[in-house]
Amino acid sequence: MVKLINGDLLEAKETYIAHQVNCYGAMGRGVALQIKNKYPDVYRRYHEYCEDHRAKNLLGRMLIVPADNGKVICNLFGQERFGYGKQYTDIAALSKAMSSLADIVPTSEAIAMPYQIGCGHGGADWNIVHQLIQDIFKKHTVVLYKR
Repeated sequence: MVKLINGDLLEAKETYIAHQVNCYGAMGRGVALQIKNKYPDVYRRYHEYCEDHRAKNLLGRMLIVPADNGKVICNLFGQERFGYGKQYTDIAALSKAMSSLADIVPTSEAIAMPYQIGCGHGGADWNIVHQLIQDIFKKHTVVLYKR
């Protein structure tokens, strides 16, 4: 089940908070920047993980980092590069990372994500990404947070 609510993703009641990241250790915009600012240790661990791996090898992976307040930040490697004005989200990579997330999160736990994950700065088509979420998380509740 997919729910849409108005609210701040970083104030989500859900334990698992998933968002898309690039493969170069940059959290410079959007939800990633908010996570970097609120959870510096999550950013540090993500950045180190990127430094320890080749960018092309990270696509489709997921890095889970527990935060200090009991939240679990799920970094989905859905885009290799980042920039402006084109699609950076790799739909196959985002799908693979989401599938990994669905495999490890108990179905009794809801997953929070930003509304239009991968579509803002990543440039993906929301219709495609929304269908991925519905297909991959059939047994989970996904709560999409829209500001």
